[in-house]
Amino acid sequence: MIREFEYHIAWTDVMREGRNFIGLIEFQRKLPCPLMQTYWVQALWVFNLRRMDELEAEDAAVAMLEQIDEITPAGTVIYKDGVAL
Repeated sequence: MIREFEYHIAWTDVMREGRNFIGLIEFQRKLPCPLMQTYWVQALWVFNLRRMDELEAEDAAVAMLEQIDEITPAGTVIYKDGVAL
C-alpha cells in the first residue's frame, strides 16, 4: 500500500526475521529537507507477539498505515488517536 501525505510518501513492506515476518511502514520526504537536502527513508516496525506469515505481516502494516493521520515536516508520525512517534 502507498499513501501520500502533504510532505511525505509512505508505503508498506515486509521483512523476514528468522522464520517470522515483520511488517514495515517506510516513509520519506517528497522534497529535500531544507537543512540536509536529502531523501532519507525512515521505517516503523509493525510487531506482533505471535508468528506472522508474509501476508499477515503485510496486512498488519497496511492496517497501521491506515491509522496514520499526518507525518509532519520534521518526520513526526501522528496517528488518528493523537499518539505521536
